[in-house]
This record gives sequence, C-alpha cells and structure tokens, in this order.
Amino acid sequence: MKNPHEVIKKIEKLVSTCVLCMAEYPDEVEVETKIATKSIITYIKVNQKDCGKIIGKRGRTIDCIYHLAAVIKNLHLSNDVRSYKVEVIEADDNFHWKNKNGEGI
Repeated sequence: MKNPHEVIKKIEKLVSTCVLCMAEYPDEVEVETKIATKSIITYIKVNQKDCGKIIGKRGRTIDCIYHLAAVIKNLHLSNDVRSYKVEVIEADDNFHWKNKNGEGI
C-alpha cells in the first residue's frame, strides 16, 4: 500500500485538472480532500455559475470525475476499505468549508 497522502495528492490533481478545464471561473476553483475514519471525501468548490457544468446532465460529468478518482484510490490503496465520495460545493462570499450538517471541516 502506498502512502495515502501521496495518493490523495494525485486524486486532487486529477480532479482539479478536470474541473479547471470546464470552469468559466477557474480562479474560484478549489479542491480539497478530507480523510475520515470511514470515508475519503473530495470537495470541489466552484462558482455558482460553474456548478451545473461540473455536475452535468443527470450528474454524468461529476460521476465520470468520481469514477476516475475512485480508480486511482482503489489501485493505489487496494486494502483501504474507506468509501470514496466527491461533493460539489457552490461558493459564495461567506464561504467556509462545511459538511452537509453545516459543521466546519
């Protein structure tokens, strides 16, 4: 098993590259991955106007990004049983990294 932090950096680079190629406001794109005990979550913060492009029709675009990132995670961390998720977050003026429950992460 490789160092999880190295793999996370690879995943963030892949996700960031994909999102930056599609974003109308690339200056506002931020990608951050959080490692918890039961999951690994990559958060993608984008301008509200880019949110639809990143998610895509019926979520197809974000699903593709998720699947590519999950392949990297599963290839390099094959014994890691944590689930992997990707979440898109709309940025606003008062943005702070938060989870779905509104708690800071």
